[in-house]
Amino acid sequence: MSKKYVYWEKQGNDRMCGLHCINSILQGPYYSEDTLAKIGKEIDEKEKEFLKMPSNELIRTNSSNVLDDGFINISVLIESLRRKNILLKNAFEEDLTKIISSGHQDIGYICNLEQHWFSVRKIHNTWYVLDSLKSAPLFIKDINLKYYFNDIFKKYHIFSVQNMNPYISLPKPDINFEPKNPNQFYIPTNHISEISSVSNGFILEDKYSMNKSENSSLFSNFNKPQNFQWPKNGGRKLNDDINNINANNMDDDGDDEFKIALRLSMEEYIKNLPPPPSEELINEDFINVMIKLPNKKIQRKFGVSKTLAEIFYWIEYESVNNQQIDSSLVFKNCYFLYQLFPRRKFCKYQNGSIELQAGDKVELVHDKTLKDMKFEKEETFMMQ
Repeated sequence: MSKKYVYWEKQGNDRMCGLHCINSILQGPYYSEDTLAKIGKEIDEKEKEFLKMPSNELIRTNSSNVLDDGFINISVLIESLRRKNILLKNAFEEDLTKIISSGHQDIGYICNLEQHWFSVRKIHNTWYVLDSLKSAPLFIKDINLKYYFNDIFKKYHIFSVQNMNPYISLPKPDINFEPKNPNQFYIPTNHISEISSVSNGFILEDKYSMNKSENSSLFSNFNKPQNFQWPKNGGRKLNDDINNINANNMDDDGDDEFKIALRLSMEEYIKNLPPPPSEELINEDFINVMIKLPNKKIQRKFGVSKTLAEIFYWIEYESVNNQQIDSSLVFKNCYFLYQLFPRRKFCKYQNGSIELQAGDKVELVHDKTLKDMKFEKEETFMMQ
């Protein structure tokens, strides 16, 4: 019997988990940082055209799709997979039965928590967790699959991936595809450890010998595998504060008074922020709105006569009561709620205006009711 392999990439001291996630779904080093940067810039240009306003009311100076540190957002991830004929869509808990019962190789999942991307794929009839922040790939026994997915659905935002042609499986590992970097590995399946347990959505992995994974990796152009010095911090999540990475080397004494004054001002503002009205609904149809935040989900019922502005106010109130004050949405210049199905984006600006972006259409909707917006009985949004 020929030896079987799983392709996996290790994350360095960067924020390129999105790149590693894409390649792990494709099971080969199909994309590079430069290629994703090019795709991100193409999307930037399309968005700039899409968001143009005659009076120049909207000005975007920075890319939100690709950054120098390796950040990519979901738009780049979707487009990269689309170019390989792979669709990405939201997955929900009711999909769990399909996940477990499927005997096909055409299923994969992309998970996101606190803007860290990783994938779960069925390869050689076995489920593997391919997380670039872990010390190696991990496999899940069928008997434990239900418990694993039940656990991660509680905290993660999950997307399913499938070939556009449902009769064609996702790509299999191709060991003839030569890795270009020392953090790219084809690892024999018999050298991959099992997940020891999952707690509160987080994998507790067995201790894994990195020498074992290095010696087992295939590099077609080398007689011996290259030694790779794994970063001690295991990489960074996409929402890590870049400015704090070298904080010990920075002289910020002069900023202390300003930081204290700013925090006191913010605290005073938040103390006087009234809570949103009660969600008691009398003789009125309602819509259940769920917002998937990086580390939790919040939901609330709104009458159909309520406006989008009231939904955003509720989200901002939750942000100042459940997160650190200095990360509150209240003080952001703008932020987005978006849906993939239907594909639309609501942008909330600090001046209170709310903009709907859907297809080629841009519309101010801050005073529109949920009934006017034709919201369904259940609406789920992601935040960017």
